[in-house]
Amino acid sequence: MDDWFDHLVKDVIWQGLQDWSGDLKTKSSGAIHDELKKLKPGDTLSGSPLVAVIAKSESDDTVTLLIRGRFRVFGGSVAPFMRLQVVVSRKVDKSLDPPITITAWQTVVGDLAIKKDGVFTAELAFGWDQGAWLGRGAFKVLPPGFGLDLLLGGLDERGLMVGIDTDLPSPIPLGNGMVLTGVGGEFAYNFIPRLNKGQWQATPWNATDYVAWAKDDEDAGPDRWVQGAPELSAVGIGLHADFGDLPTMGWLLKLQPIGLAVLTPGPVFILGGKGTLLNAGDAIKLQGYVAVDIPSSSMALGLDFHGLEPEKGDFKFLDVHGSLDGFFSFDRPADWYLRLGTRTSPVSAKVLKGLDADLFLMVGHGAMPSPDGGNDVGVFMGLGIAYGEEWKVSIVYVVAKIGARAALGVGWDPLEVGGSFGIYGELGLKVWGLGLKVVLQAALTGHLPQPTKLTGDAGWHLDLPWPLPDPSGTVRYSLGESTGPPDLESPLLIGSQT
Repeated sequence: MDDWFDHLVKDVIWQGLQDWSGDLKTKSSGAIHDELKKLKPGDTLSGSPLVAVIAKSESDDTVTLLIRGRFRVFGGSVAPFMRLQVVVSRKVDKSLDPPITITAWQTVVGDLAIKKDGVFTAELAFGWDQGAWLGRGAFKVLPPGFGLDLLLGGLDERGLMVGIDTDLPSPIPLGNGMVLTGVGGEFAYNFIPRLNKGQWQATPWNATDYVAWAKDDEDAGPDRWVQGAPELSAVGIGLHADFGDLPTMGWLLKLQPIGLAVLTPGPVFILGGKGTLLNAGDAIKLQGYVAVDIPSSSMALGLDFHGLEPEKGDFKFLDVHGSLDGFFSFDRPADWYLRLGTRTSPVSAKVLKGLDADLFLMVGHGAMPSPDGGNDVGVFMGLGIAYGEEWKVSIVYVVAKIGARAALGVGWDPLEVGGSFGIYGELGLKVWGLGLKVVLQAALTGHLPQPTKLTGDAGWHLDLPWPLPDPSGTVRYSLGESTGPPDLESPLLIGSQT
């Protein structure tokens, strides 16, 4: 591998190691080696680009890392998406910068998009992945709209994965209120989906993994597939098409693409695709899939939606996004769930610049937070709403915000009830950076029967100009058992202290 690329990848790995273990620059070679020996499959060192451990070897003192994300090269003017799998020695050489050595390159895959507004879009990719060749060439001419996308998802001495997509230069009426705007398909022999983005996973695969694979836009490059085990004799077939409504020729409604895939052995069925409403501005986008995995006796649903009006420009009347997920297992019926948003990632909306809201509804397995920090079977819902504005004219700055949040949970295995309510307010005025801002907030949380507890707090904070200290105070009270109740607050306190 060329020196400049080797150095680029090692810099990313070294930064990931520092994110995971702290500052390693000041440590000795032996101390760094000891830190690297702690790495185990499943560890994620950093998220962007992703650096994760997928294997380790004690015999030659190495770890195998997956590096996945965008790499800025040539001064940052180009940022291709890349997937790398490399073997790194845990032996450290402080004379090197960074002091690590890549002993083997197992996978090198790159994907680069090029476009010229109003003229064409193109995507080029090529790579080698553990004995299989990969490639992709996509080209679309604008404004006629004709396009061709050829994908070589894998080619080795045992099999291949190929895909083709075409965008038609003009829609074809189907006579049922819809028009056909494109067709495509995939065929795989002895290649299977690369689940969990190639990362190590301790639990067996189920239908949720195939939904995540289908939804992953970032993983749409040539490395979505991996060689199957020789004894599998795997076959995969997918057919899909692009549709639009006939009256507006796809302006009001566009499904692009939507289709069905069948994977064997298994079998595994995946149905779904993407859709757009009000296509002129891409105001409402949907992406959803249903997967049925026969080997794990499970079904899963995954739907993401994002509404943006208008799409372009700084002014936004509405910005809403969220998700709907579901799961059912015939082998483990108690593990079913349905989630409209989650407490950590709720359905959220912003109207104009001042009104914010979020909500979530979780039902079934893992919905109800339990006192021990886990999750029990039940129903858990939450709502947050706030209004706030900031004004700055010349040297004058004014801020005013108010918000409230509430959450309620009912568990039935075991039986438990919990809830919370909180309010928040902020008011401030500054001139030339001098002035006053006061923040008030209060919250009340309860849980029963175990632990039976009611807790609350009320606080205030004054933001004074420098060098004056910022006084603050909090009053807390508790009734019942000392064991803390679960966190039942809405995950988003809109208008929080910023």
